[in-house]
Amino acid sequence: MDKAFNLYLASSTDRDILPTPGALARYPSQWHVNLLVSKLVIMNDLKMAISASPSFSVTHGSNLTYTLAATSKGRYNVQIDDPLPAGTTLVSFGASRGTCTAPSIGSAGTLHCSLPHLDKGDTFIVSLTVKVNAPAGSTLSNTATTVSNMQDLFRPITRRASEST
Repeated sequence: MDKAFNLYLASSTDRDILPTPGALARYPSQWHVNLLVSKLVIMNDLKMAISASPSFSVTHGSNLTYTLAATSKGRYNVQIDDPLPAGTTLVSFGASRGTCTAPSIGSAGTLHCSLPHLDKGDTFIVSLTVKVNAPAGSTLSNTATTVSNMQDLFRPITRRASEST
């Protein structure tokens, strides 16, 4: 394991393993060993930001629009879940891409959006407008979450010793 908590695994096999394209080293063809080296990369680089308009106060019966932005530092399947703040109902929503399921217009509930692929440095944006039904003097609180299901957990670094006679 290295300082970044990446884990390296090595093994040998009696099967032929093709080298990773662009491998740093190739073994001479007269060697009769097949070696596999894999690097498991731990990545938790997903940042979430929430902004609202108006940002400080909103009156009973008016609309509040807020934006959720998930930014990736790697490749992810990204999901955003946003239970609408207590005392609000959905007016509208939109996502920069991906698919979303939401409560019916005029209802409370949770918005769920997913995006199958998010490149490094890219941002997945979801905007919501809710009607504020909470009584005057109430505080609205929004707790959206984002999760990712990494597809590239194994980054093989494969070396192959050749089949010589």
